[in-house]
Amino acid sequence: MWLEVSFLNGKGRELFPGSTSNTDHTLGKEKEKGIRVSLHWPAFEPIWACRDDASQPKQVVIILEEWNAKDEKEVCRCVKDLNAPSFYPTMISIWVTDSFERKDMERDLLAKLLINLSTPRDGMLNEDDLIKGFESVLGTLEDAINDAPKAGEFIGRIFAKIVVENVIPFTKIGQLIHEGGEEQGSLVEMGLAAEVVGTILETIESEKGKSVLNEIRTSSSLKIDKFRPPGTKKSLRLDKFI
Repeated sequence: MWLEVSFLNGKGRELFPGSTSNTDHTLGKEKEKGIRVSLHWPAFEPIWACRDDASQPKQVVIILEEWNAKDEKEVCRCVKDLNAPSFYPTMISIWVTDSFERKDMERDLLAKLLINLSTPRDGMLNEDDLIKGFESVLGTLEDAINDAPKAGEFIGRIFAKIVVENVIPFTKIGQLIHEGGEEQGSLVEMGLAAEVVGTILETIESEKGKSVLNEIRTSSSLKIDKFRPPGTKKSLRLDKFI
């Protein structure tokens, strides 16, 4: 039995139009286990759905939308049915990158989903999956801001929720940001790292209070000033935390 996974939007726009090589490369060993994947950009329009038809290949169609608690359980079941761990970082990267062109509420829901999929109860995503997925997003962030100028702020808010829920320590998130970009460290040079980290700190302070922020900073070995682009005199979101 084949497991076919489709990431679709309303128009069925393909992630890798006219090419199967990227799909094959992404899947790795999953292809050997009989998993056929059709990658498309996710969207928040139709509903998440799993379909299992004995007369057809087993399909898991994963589509982002404004889900409620019931829908989230269905999402978890879809990911569990997928059972393709080496594909999870790519899945995370697709979801987060797509969320840059969505509403704040939808990004908050996505952050909640990632956190819930990483809890011991569900345990489908581990820290390494998230780190690899986020690393991929940060590697394309410089391009993402062309279409979504606030992408740095948006991913900063997602990171803040990940840190507050102790899914990934602030130290590791900071290291990803400091080393991230098309080239290692290019996010710092462009000032995007300062925007992302400044947003993380702002969001934690706003949502959880200064005492929680101070506790997170104290337990972390991060030096906040290292995220400032060298030589710049421009006022940055990060500055009030230095």
